[in-house]
Amino acid sequence: MTSSFHRNLSVVLPTYNSIAFLPTAVESILCQTHTDFELIVVNDGSTDATQAYLDEIAGSDPRLKVIKQENAGIVASLNHGITAANGEFIARMDADDIAHPARLAKQVAYLKAHPRIGVIGTQMRVFSQSNNKTKRSRYPTHPDKIAMAFAKGRNPVCHPSVVIRKQVLLDVGGYRSFFTAAQDYDLWLRLQDRTQIANLSEVLLDYRSHDNSTTVKQHLAQNNCRAIARYCADKRRQGHPDPLDEMGGVVDTAKIRNAETRNELDAILDTLPFYHDVLEDPVKLASATAEHQINVLKLLEKGYLGGGRKNIALFCERVFFAARQKGNKPLMRAALRLHKSCSTTRHLKFVMKENAIFL
Repeated sequence: MTSSFHRNLSVVLPTYNSIAFLPTAVESILCQTHTDFELIVVNDGSTDATQAYLDEIAGSDPRLKVIKQENAGIVASLNHGITAANGEFIARMDADDIAHPARLAKQVAYLKAHPRIGVIGTQMRVFSQSNNKTKRSRYPTHPDKIAMAFAKGRNPVCHPSVVIRKQVLLDVGGYRSFFTAAQDYDLWLRLQDRTQIANLSEVLLDYRSHDNSTTVKQHLAQNNCRAIARYCADKRRQGHPDPLDEMGGVVDTAKIRNAETRNELDAILDTLPFYHDVLEDPVKLASATAEHQINVLKLLEKGYLGGGRKNIALFCERVFFAARQKGNKPLMRAALRLHKSCSTTRHLKFVMKENAIFL
């Protein structure tokens, strides 16, 4: 890692196997008209020539800081860069995009002139590697119109175009590891609880669209993560704790992100807070509505909840005892069916011991 002076702006640029585009992205930042910044490039375990390129240019500009880490994903890379940042403001940049020369100058000037704004984005020009077609974004610029767009489920902010006040970013805890996709959407919704978001009307970023883009490769997870972020935001604004903060390690986050249908995802989300309570006291499942009972057991069976077959079997045993105490034979049978799918040997021992073989 090379050293850097204290700057008022830190540009965080994560990269993974992007050597085809990275030099252009880096050059577009180093050639900005605003010069009081540090550029933090986080190499997320690239296996191409990325590190060789970064080693070559590391001493060419005192504003450049290079961080090398084992491959950990975009969220870990962003948080690593933010932790290392010295600036009052954090600018985002992607390794395959191109910043216009006046981008940072105009964004920093805007934030200094508008202390109530915590995030300032820009318009973007989308261009494709496969053809010469381009299109321009038309994001709303006023905070009220941006808030209205979020309320309608849209994402009216170009993530790699933003500059954010570092303190407000730290106040919300940075990016959340659950969101391997749509991490920006979740961040905007959490930042909205503390600050205002605006966009400049000018195009100040060229956004590259190509087959390796995250938005193409992770379409399903992207949509699901956006729905989960929206669900969490709604719960917070209703005065409830954030569901993801409450769940800790009792859900299979990868499976939830990749739920195959929206109905399935909705069932998971609606069940999460209830399931958290049931883990603490299985009697609550025996006393719940039939719909809640079915949802919890179905989600357990599909592997969305719980931490492996042994834990699910133990949970089923607790549910069985609670259901027997309540005289709820349908739930006892349902718990035994799921218990059997976890471990035939354990199941036989259990039903013999509890005299439940003919239930």
